[in-house]
Amino acid sequence: MNKTLKLGTRRSLLAIAQSRGIARRIERTNPGIKVELVGIETQGDRILDVPLSKIEGKEFFVAELDTALAAAEVDLTVHSMKDLSLDRPAEFVLAAIPQRENPRDVILFAADIVDRLKNGDPIRIGTSSPRRIENLPPFLKKALPNFGQSLTELSTKEIRGNVNTRISFLSLPDDDPKKVDAVALAFAGLNRLWADAAGRQELKALLSGLRWMVLPLRECPTAPAQGALAIECRAADSETRAYLGKLHCPASAQDVAQEREILHDWGGGCHQRFGATALHLGKLESLLFIRGRKPDNTYVEEMRWRHSDLKVATPGGMALHGVKKPLLTATLTICLSQHGCRHPEQPLLHIPVLCLRTGQTHWPKAHNASGLLAPAAGTDWLPRGSG
Repeated sequence: MNKTLKLGTRRSLLAIAQSRGIARRIERTNPGIKVELVGIETQGDRILDVPLSKIEGKEFFVAELDTALAAAEVDLTVHSMKDLSLDRPAEFVLAAIPQRENPRDVILFAADIVDRLKNGDPIRIGTSSPRRIENLPPFLKKALPNFGQSLTELSTKEIRGNVNTRISFLSLPDDDPKKVDAVALAFAGLNRLWADAAGRQELKALLSGLRWMVLPLRECPTAPAQGALAIECRAADSETRAYLGKLHCPASAQDVAQEREILHDWGGGCHQRFGATALHLGKLESLLFIRGRKPDNTYVEEMRWRHSDLKVATPGGMALHGVKKPLLTATLTICLSQHGCRHPEQPLLHIPVLCLRTGQTHWPKAHNASGLLAPAAGTDWLPRGSG
């Protein structure tokens, strides 16, 4: 059987790259099916002079895709799941959440960052995310080396644009009003761009000479569902739904659902000032990191461990049942040891300091079978050594 499915996607370099990857997977898992990409410009792509925190309404990045899907102009749509609201149209169905990419954030620093730190110069961090604006400065004040200088002044500067556009702000002249010294991005986006031929070509020049920092989830959890893609189709289209269902990853869907449950309880959307990221721990199921401020301005910092029936012996002899409760780090370490796992953040603990303090970029290379650090597409591109 030969059939062509039309896939609706935003037109940005990243959106095309991740949609192209999904198209290839659909074709591989469904012989005889071809997928054609249909680029659609959304309001979020057109309006770039308004910070995300000032945007009103829902579906800022998806409304035009929804219109095309409802009108049967396309057969399916691919979204970054963190862009989707909790209340989706009843005529659509979430047909698949493929295996999630690395959910962490990464900071790219301009080539002169070490000199700026040594001189005690102010550091401008480019981001329009209220969550990152809330969590990044306190973490960086602890993580960045000071080289014997007084504490470097950190500030955030709201920037908008596609991933490649935001990275380019690092290389602007110092007197350019858009110039920043650091840019915070989703690690998943960089991995997907590098896995795509066109994306890799664009990134090679942009990344040359930059410094890197992978952010630990305990200090800087990310947007709920960051790193996950959502594939939707019309609910009445059972044939397309069957094709797409072959890409679904239950473990990723479980973690994403846990994170979005926080959004349901607290609200937020583009205005949220907290991060919530779950890591799947194999037999231990998932650990949820939460940090930031609720909509009522209450500060929250939690780790929640969710497991249905696991019992853990603590030093005091008390049995803990892992059912969605705050979890002390010590208890978690004991539990991981008992069940043959390592701490989920262990490979990342020293990266933020080492990559700047030694002038080298260090990256976790081990990805274990339990999925604590799930293999990400194109991880072999990560720069090693100096520079």
